Amino acid sequence: MPFLEYPSSDAFRLEFLEACTGMAESDIAKGKNYLPENIVVNLKSTLTDFKSVYLKGSSLLTERHREVREKNESMDRVERYVRDFYEVLKRRTYRLEHKADIFGLYNISFNGDIPDIKTERKLLNAAEHIISGEAKAVEKGFPAMENPTAAEVETELLNARKELKDVGPADSSYQEVQFEISQMREPVDELIREVAEYLHFNLRKKSSSTTRRVMRSYGFKYRYLKNEPVEEDLPETS
Repeated sequence: MPFLEYPSSDAFRLEFLEACTGMAESDIAKGKNYLPENIVVNLKSTLTDFKSVYLKGSSLLTERHREVREKNESMDRVERYVRDFYEVLKRRTYRLEHKADIFGLYNISFNGDIPDIKTERKLLNAAEHIISGEAKAVEKGFPAMENPTAAEVETELLNARKELKDVGPADSSYQEVQFEISQMREPVDELIREVAEYLHFNLRKKSSSTTRRVMRSYGFKYRYLKNEPVEEDLPETS
């Protein structure tokens, strides 16, 4: 025996509200009043409110994904510039036989190895050490670094900080809408169950398969057990 499956996601809830409202209005026009007027009015207003918040949430989620993607891309660029800077610095130091003390100016070990930059905070700190270290090195008479320059690292760092800053508001706006829609779920679910009760009552004299056909036309879905025949494929009976 197939069993009624109630919406368990916001997308499914919206899909149900749209189908149910449309079918209720269509049946009323045909003189079929399976649902009382107050329920149909409630369906219309609930659909309007829920759809508005749902679409707003979808839009903000897209915006949040965009901000996160741009932030990640900017962090990747910072990492490439930081790695290139340290590698060129190390090769130049050994090629020109500069003292290993220069590495300390950039806050890295005296063997010139790239520091730990596995987290965003550590990566940004490394970029800052490059900028401040370059100023100290030039002041002490070391030639300015090239390919990349400290200025290029700074440009990428500033862009990454901007993109990182943009993620917060986007995430906050999305979370606010998520809270708003979470407050709507229980009333929506109660309305859906109320609709199911009215339909079951008004279809109580119909066959089980006919009842399910009508229920499905109102947006409800049924789950069938494995290998269970789908009775809706059988000829309709009254």
